[in-house]
Amino acid sequence: MIATLLAPFLPRHQRRHPGVEVHLIDGSAMRQQHRLDRGEVHFSIMPASGGRFARRLLAPVHALAVLPKSHRLARRTVIEVAELADEPLLLMQREYGSRAWFDAACEIASVSPHVLMECTTAYTLIELAAVNYGVAVVPSTSAIRDRELRAVPLVVRGTSVGQWSTICWDPQRRLSQYAERFLEELTTHAKRAFPGREFYRRAPALPQPQEPVT
Repeated sequence: MIATLLAPFLPRHQRRHPGVEVHLIDGSAMRQQHRLDRGEVHFSIMPASGGRFARRLLAPVHALAVLPKSHRLARRTVIEVAELADEPLLLMQREYGSRAWFDAACEIASVSPHVLMECTTAYTLIELAAVNYGVAVVPSTSAIRDRELRAVPLVVRGTSVGQWSTICWDPQRRLSQYAERFLEELTTHAKRAFPGREFYRRAPALPQPQEPVT
């Protein structure tokens, strides 16, 4: 999210608000939620959930299988999770949202994944997929620049694997004016430039959660 959503957005925001310094903290959705709960951050970008936080919907995020173009599954429009049962897999660690989606899909498909590596960065998994070390499973917000790789959305029994992304804040803590401006400008940016939009046409739509009134 930092590399593909925030990095293109921040220079424009900085030009508009030169007195505002934006601090970024990387981490899993679970850690970001804890930081928000403790009041350490204004906002957290994380998968939609039914928790107590206020939120704005950003866009759907699909789980992708990243593999060399020479792979037997590379020409598929989508890949069923069950088709990865015998593949060596490169996965995010368990506290990350995309890993949770994939594990849930494996349970539905009665698949026991053969995991070669668990990592905190999608980039590392993608680089390993590029040398044919295994199939990387990453979120559709990941940057995949190697032209010898193909990213294919995952489905389980025809349903997309993934979740909507949101920007969340604690409704019990008043947002400052500069924080409110950041929220409005980022959500506007996400509507036209959210990473991974090219996969929306290839994968079945992810159900849009109801956006609470804020």
